[in-house]
Amino acid sequence: MEQYELLKAIIYDYRADIIMPMCNARSKRFMLMSFQRSATEEILRFVKTHDPFDSVGSIELFIDEMEESAAEYPESSIMFLTYAHTAADILDILKSAI
Repeated sequence: MEQYELLKAIIYDYRADIIMPMCNARSKRFMLMSFQRSATEEILRFVKTHDPFDSVGSIELFIDEMEESAAEYPESSIMFLTYAHTAADILDILKSAI
């Protein structure tokens, strides 16, 4: 469970660095930042339900599922790919912290 606690700390820190643009809430940047914030919540939920003792393996599985979903649902692929890229960033940070 230590790895999960470390992951939570990394995700909370990562989420704090996401600064939502205040102007033009319909911009693409706003949309991407919003997807990044929701991705952090989804990653935590996914890891907790799959295997909190192996956060690295769970995040790798999450990335694979998001990439598959992007291919399966092309109209929503930007969201799924943003989730996958956010998870890859967090995975890199987690691996360097372990």
